[in-house]
Amino acid sequence: MKGPRGPCPWPRPRPGAPLAQVPPHARVPPYAQVSLPHLPHHWGRQSSELFFVLLERLPRIRRFCPGTKALMEIRKYQKSTRVLLPQAPFLHLFPEVCQTVIRRELKWQVFALMALQEATEALLVLLFGDANLCAIHAKRGTLFPQDLYLAHMIRLSNAI
Repeated sequence: MKGPRGPCPWPRPRPGAPLAQVPPHARVPPYAQVSLPHLPHHWGRQSSELFFVLLERLPRIRRFCPGTKALMEIRKYQKSTRVLLPQAPFLHLFPEVCQTVIRRELKWQVFALMALQEATEALLVLLFGDANLCAIHAKRGTLFPQDLYLAHMIRLSNAI
């Protein structure tokens, strides 16, 4: 078999051939293991051309500028009306917490638990918004536990 630079010492690998029979220089990297069309002219191309043919078949990985993905997620969650906390863990946890506080078992309606979950999420969103303002006031971009504590204390003092 004659290649672009003269006779090839090894035959070109067949698609689906085991890697033990394929010489090291002819192996395709794992990220580019895409099935080639079974056309004879592909095997006569240079390896760089073959590599670019393989790259064209790979799905493009979208790279966003820093912060763009976060803004997209913010818009997505602001548009949606579904609950953010997982429903099943909340439905199990809330009656358990109430039982430890009240010291007796109460029965809860599903709609009451859903309303409590909505109120809990609204409170968490407000708390994290206030904590974010505290972090910005401290000239930081990262939330610290002290920001959450300060926002919680400010909210408690306003409630009294």
